[in-house]
Amino acid sequence: MARGRSKKRQLQIEALETPPVAQVINGDFTRDFVTHSETNTNAMVYRNNGGSPVRRWGDKIDDTHHKIIDHCLVLWSIAGCQQRVTAQYGQRIPGSGNSEHACNREIDAREQLHRIRDYFPGQLADYFVIFENVVRHEIPAGVAGASREFEGKAASARALTIVRFVCDVIASYERI
Repeated sequence: MARGRSKKRQLQIEALETPPVAQVINGDFTRDFVTHSETNTNAMVYRNNGGSPVRRWGDKIDDTHHKIIDHCLVLWSIAGCQQRVTAQYGQRIPGSGNSEHACNREIDAREQLHRIRDYFPGQLADYFVIFENVVRHEIPAGVAGASREFEGKAASARALTIVRFVCDVIASYERI
């Protein structure tokens, strides 16, 4: 029995949206290839290695603001509020008395975060949400500022102003 020739499947790669030339020149972009899990095809992507908005702002944020941001990041990590990339398979459970100490640290961190969040009642609660989105979730400043109905550079400037304001309020209450 003769076999028929199998038709080769031809995949057309769509033109991917690339960052503008000015961003590629001025930014920290690297070209990389990602494999699609279902179709097993490669796609070229540009990764932005510029870091978080806080790192990009650099000198626009002073040392007190950096201390507040670092303090909040530590509290979020202790409280277990960080996003995990993979599941925790085979997690070790300590057999010593350290587990009680870890639980107390987590409870204290959650209490401090709730206290800090309570510094922003009513309409100011949106400011803390923007602060959390920029600092903790590393959402681009323009996207976070756009949630307050600003566009373009005004949105980035607004997000920077809000992050500074939130840091100043936390510093005044926490006396840092």
